Amino acid sequence: MFIAHMPAGFLLSRYLLKDERDEPSYIKYLLIGLIASIAPDFDLAYFHLIDARQHPHHSYWTHIPIFWVGIYMFLVYPVYKWLGRTGIKLLSMFLLCGLLHMSLDSVASGIKWLYPIDKSYYGLWRIPSVYDWWVANYLFHWTFVIEVTICSIAGVVFFPDKALRNDLKYQFLVWLYQIRPSSKLMDKLVSTDSRSE
Repeated sequence: MFIAHMPAGFLLSRYLLKDERDEPSYIKYLLIGLIASIAPDFDLAYFHLIDARQHPHHSYWTHIPIFWVGIYMFLVYPVYKWLGRTGIKLLSMFLLCGLLHMSLDSVASGIKWLYPIDKSYYGLWRIPSVYDWWVANYLFHWTFVIEVTICSIAGVVFFPDKALRNDLKYQFLVWLYQIRPSSKLMDKLVSTDSRSE
């Protein structure tokens, strides 16, 4: 999969968080699902910058399901003690969105689903290398229709949801204000001016 990970994660997270829809933290919870839906691909930084593309990035631990399950099991108790049921729900959502990512990667590639028992890659189809530019191999393969379908469904769900869009805009503006260096600088200048008077 090439573009459908985050839209698929959005759909799954939205479904899992349907009971939290009216809570103030809903957008933050949803963001956790969106990050989890692309988290396995964080290994691309290592793949390009350190490993110099020597190994397929699906061979890294971030794309091996047993590691995700192991980390989940290691964190369940501390998260429950610290954050209670809400923490467990968010941790479970993180795991499910990560596994969803790997499931989507299994459509047109392969994942080591049975690792460490079997180190083989399991997937439905392999995309042949026909074009020099590797992205074109994905864009012109018929499985790309599946990705477009997932993205379209996510769009049909997202765009009519005015409350969600307004919440996102509000949270984005708050975040922008918090990180904007000029506002912090202005606050310091104003406080300095008021002290000097």
